[in-house]
Amino acid sequence: MFRRTPRPDYYSLRYYESSYSDLHSVSEHERKALVLLGIQANDVILDVGCGRGTLLREVAQMCQWAVGVDYSWAAVNIAKMNIEALKMADIIRASATYLPFRDMSFNKVSMLEVLEHLDKKDSILAIDEVYRVLKNGGKSIISTPYVEFPISLLSRIYRIMTRSIFSSLHVDEKSIRRIKRLMYKFSNKFILIGSRGENAKNWRDKLITTLKYPHPKLSGQLTIISYKAGK
Repeated sequence: MFRRTPRPDYYSLRYYESSYSDLHSVSEHERKALVLLGIQANDVILDVGCGRGTLLREVAQMCQWAVGVDYSWAAVNIAKMNIEALKMADIIRASATYLPFRDMSFNKVSMLEVLEHLDKKDSILAIDEVYRVLKNGGKSIISTPYVEFPISLLSRIYRIMTRSIFSSLHVDEKSIRRIKRLMYKFSNKFILIGSRGENAKNWRDKLITTLKYPHPKLSGQLTIISYKAGK
């Protein structure tokens, strides 16, 4: 079981094929992010940890320019296939903890389902980078699972027992209190929106969803809308 941020090569093509039934469809939390971003035609948008590039593809059709970054070569290759028909999108291999952009380059930044894959140190670095490249007055959308005790303990036990590499890649699923403390380091202006997780599509997914998200006070998905001070 990982305690540090996993190496990029763990996020292989096999990982993506086992994690998604379709490498080209937009997920539910990506659809939510599209709405919450409030995209305008003149927006310049960054998607950190863009994965398959499905959100990037949708965003690029609505704004002036969109860039996605991911440190997995497999993710970059999949994302390139998903955006190849678009002229106003680009994909770059880079780490969330060191974004290769100048300060205040984007007026909107998304980082979906990334924080849980980062250890404590890298989580701070990644959010710091989001705010560094975000323009004053810009908006960020960050989503991540939240887990409270005793679900956090049960989750760790499950990962140890299954010994699955893929199930161990969530190295630091945080409680809501920890997420709030993390966000307060960078912004006093943010909104938290909680949900129970994505809709289950079959009996197996329903069972897993029920076990993982038994009650919204114990675990679920958290979307954080935040704004960078200034104009």
